[in-house]
Amino acid sequence: MTELTEWRVLPEFPKYEVTEDGDVRNRETKEILTETENQKTGAYAYSLRRANGKHTTRHYQGLIYSAFPELEPPKPEPKVKRVVSKKGDWKIIPDFPRYQVHKDGRVRYTGNRNAIAPKMDHTEHVFLSNEKGRFRKTIDRLVREVWVSEQEAA
Repeated sequence: MTELTEWRVLPEFPKYEVTEDGDVRNRETKEILTETENQKTGAYAYSLRRANGKHTTRHYQGLIYSAFPELEPPKPEPKVKRVVSKKGDWKIIPDFPRYQVHKDGRVRYTGNRNAIAPKMDHTEHVFLSNEKGRFRKTIDRLVREVWVSEQEAA
C-alpha cells in the first residue's frame, strides 16, 4: 500500500518529518509523535530534540510553515498610525476647538493629532464634545460646514 501523505523534513529538526496536517514523526523509526499539553497554559506542542541533543517544544503550526512555506498565509499590511498631510488641509471645527476635520472627511484631535474612528449607523458620524456637552455630528455635514462654507465665502 502506498502512502498518500507527503512528509517533509523539518529544517530546524532534521531527525523529524511533518505533514501538511501537522503530524510529526521520527525519520528513522517512523513513529508518530504525540503532542503534550503545557500544564500552565493548556497549549499543545511537540517535544523535539535538536541535532546537538538539546530538547525543545514547538507548536504544530510553526513546524508546518517551516517545512511547507507555501502554506503560510500572507502577513497583514502594517497599520498606518499617522497620515501626513500638508499644512492647511486641516481646519478646526467651529464650536469644537478640540477637533479638526480634513477635506477628505477624517477627524482628529487638535492637541495630539490622534485620529478619531468614525461610527456607522445610517451615516458615518463622530461624537464631539465641548463645554455644552457631547454631540453626534455626521462627517459629511462637518466637511460641508467647515470646507464648503469657506469656499462660498471666497
